[in-house]
Amino acid sequence: MATIGGNSVVQYQVVNAQRDRLMQQFEKLPGVKRDLDHLQEASPKLTTVDALLKDRRSLQVVLSAFQLEDQVNAKALLKRIMSEDTADTASLSNRLTDPRYKQLAKALYPLSQGNKLFSNAEALKSIVSAYETNEFEKYQGEQTPGMREALYFKRNIGTATSTLQIVGSKQLMEVARVALGLPKEIAYQSARKQAEILAKRIDIEKFKDPAFVDRFVNRYLVNNDQQQNGMGGDSALTGLFGGGGGAGGLYSLIGKSPRGILV
Repeated sequence: MATIGGNSVVQYQVVNAQRDRLMQQFEKLPGVKRDLDHLQEASPKLTTVDALLKDRRSLQVVLSAFQLEDQVNAKALLKRIMSEDTADTASLSNRLTDPRYKQLAKALYPLSQGNKLFSNAEALKSIVSAYETNEFEKYQGEQTPGMREALYFKRNIGTATSTLQIVGSKQLMEVARVALGLPKEIAYQSARKQAEILAKRIDIEKFKDPAFVDRFVNRYLVNNDQQQNGMGGDSALTGLFGGGGGAGGLYSLIGKSPRGILV
């Protein structure tokens, strides 16, 4: 599959404009096809949580659908997550800040209750689609640093209703942190404190506007490029978006209230 040249912002624009075509190419990659063929063949046997946990390749595909493929060896944790009802506020997935575990629990809990989830065509199709999306975004990130996080942010930020939700998602928080020029050390603060810091800098309602999301992601990509090259982000922002006096050009593009909140 051919890669697309150019800087990260241009790459981001091209991937979004040609996503369907690029996805079709991606789906034909041998590794992707082998994974999905295996899941399809194994699906009649995946009738319990234990059966899924024992089939590493199928488990890897399923976990990738929830961006949790790096947890493939955490069998005890996964079994508990998939065996507890998300309707129970005491369930582990409800007590974890990372929303991916709750999404996994919600989708896979029926399997622990005797539901032949993988024999359901619609359920299987949903998992396959989510797997392809995650793996496609991961592939794009391998071609261009930061692209996976950028595409994930664009796809998911519109559902966030609070800055605490952003903090709870590793991917969303990374994009927000870099875009806003916040140091990595912010992670040493409590989740609630991080959320308060974000709330002083962004108006979360603006993320319902796709155009604003794209501008915010562009800012992330430019800053990320500069960090990859060991440089600061302000000069690049000024050069890309125009305007003098540091990042003034960018702020005029995105908008900034007198209190410093991006609006």
